[in-house]
Amino acid sequence: MIALRIDRIVRLGAGLRMGPFELMDLIGIDVNFAVAKSFWEQSFGEPRWRPTPIHERMVASGRLGRKTGRGFYGYEQEAPHRPRDPDVDLDRPIFDEDDAERTAGPKAPQVLTRLGATIANEACFALGERVASADDINTAMRLGYNWPIGPLEWGERLGWSRALGVLEELRELQGEAYRPAPVLREFAS
Repeated sequence: MIALRIDRIVRLGAGLRMGPFELMDLIGIDVNFAVAKSFWEQSFGEPRWRPTPIHERMVASGRLGRKTGRGFYGYEQEAPHRPRDPDVDLDRPIFDEDDAERTAGPKAPQVLTRLGATIANEACFALGERVASADDINTAMRLGYNWPIGPLEWGERLGWSRALGVLEELRELQGEAYRPAPVLREFAS
């Protein structure tokens, strides 16, 4: 199951407490879909905020996450939805491709690079829109979400040029939702 593999990569390779699919199941897929739809509508169709069709299909089918016992995962009473993760002795996120692959699996380098580029990009949009300072953005994610490093720190460690290249490639494949923020382009130059 792809959700299980991605979530494992994010936990082991990025050092986040939950992967994105686990988090959506915890929040409620219907809640996640409603928030995404609201952001998208309030931003007049900003491609970054467009809700995904899979969320809409899951909500329509009643697969809302933990509260209904089925979302991206199944939740049986008294049974964990995932195996226990091993301890990792590396600083995370893991930026070395060999370490990432050994720790979190063969697709870990690609997933972690893509994740880091998109997280850093969104932080760059916030920085450019003066939502908060760089220090405040990093601190909010470290303290508020218990991330090992902030999103702008992630971009720095990943490398701004590398992040820009990933985003440009994704933009060509997937569209404007992946357009690089002007601030990220500045950092990469």
